[in-house]
Amino acid sequence: HYPLRRQRQMCIETAFNPAVEFSTPVSPVSVRVANNTWTYLYLKGDYSDYSVSIIGFDGETQTGKVDVPLAANNKIVADWNTVGLDKLGVVTKIIFSVECSDERAPTYFCIDDLVYSE
Repeated sequence: HYPLRRQRQMCIETAFNPAVEFSTPVSPVSVRVANNTWTYLYLKGDYSDYSVSIIGFDGETQTGKVDVPLAANNKIVADWNTVGLDKLGVVTKIIFSVECSDERAPTYFCIDDLVYSE
């Protein structure tokens, strides 16, 4: 077993698709995801379905995808959610992409404690 590594909290705005790139292949374990305050307040006032897709890549080949709903079924997520990333497999890059039914919604979200093994 390799030691688990952690990367600490980041808030992300996705006018582009932000990525975390690794110098060697890793196996993602988990990440914590939350709404940004601006996004939460926007969705609270004008409800839309809102999720973050976490997509794994080994080089240019997609290895897996995990969808994290942050607003759905008339509920907006107000706390941090720990999300398992084992479906991504072995990766050299993780891309984050916002999916929202309202194109005017802010594309900010927060991540913390990205855990992976080398």
